[in-house]
Formats: sequence, structure tokens, C-alpha cells
Amino acid sequence: MDMSKYRAIKKRKIILGGTERLYTVTEFPEFIRVRVYGSSKNSYADARFTWETAWGINQYKPSLAALIYDYAVRNGWNPEANKPVSFTGEDILPDGWSNTEPDGSPEASRP
Repeated sequence: MDMSKYRAIKKRKIILGGTERLYTVTEFPEFIRVRVYGSSKNSYADARFTWETAWGINQYKPSLAALIYDYAVRNGWNPEANKPVSFTGEDILPDGWSNTEPDGSPEASRP
């Protein structure tokens, strides 16, 4: 798989844990990657979603970045350390989770 052939990349800012963070959404032919950065570009929580899994969610909404951040921290990731972690979207998403309409998803705000 040639990781250099992506279709789109979007960068956005979000407030998580009282700190401004950056998250990116990158579309590859095989999957969509949502990456939430910690204190540096070497510290991030990476979630890869198959196109099938991503069909019912909006990858660009801050609620998904908040969910990835919360999941990573609960599973031992320290956003202040220079260590990346990676998960599949299927690991992160609760059954039936959708961020396309209000449903009580994690709170997040954009600066």
C-alpha cells in the first residue's frame, strides 16, 4: 500500500482537556485516518477507519476527535510524551455511535 497517495488532508484545531490540540483527517484509497496530536508532532493518537465503518460518521466533526482522544488516554496514551499510538476505528466506536446528529457524544469545542 502506497501511503503517499492520499486524496485529501484537512487540519483542524480543537480544545481537549483544556488544551488546544490539532487533529487531521486524511483520506487514503483503502481507509480514512484521523489523527489527534498531543504536545508535539511526534505524539499522536491515530485511528484508521475502513470506508465501510466510516460511512455513517462525519470524520471532520470535533466529536470524533474527542472520542479518539478520550479512548487513547483511557488506554494509557500520554499526550505530553513523544509516543504515538494507533487504533482501528472499530476499536474506538461504541456500537451504534454516530456523530451526524445529536446523541450525547463526547463534548468538544473548536477554538
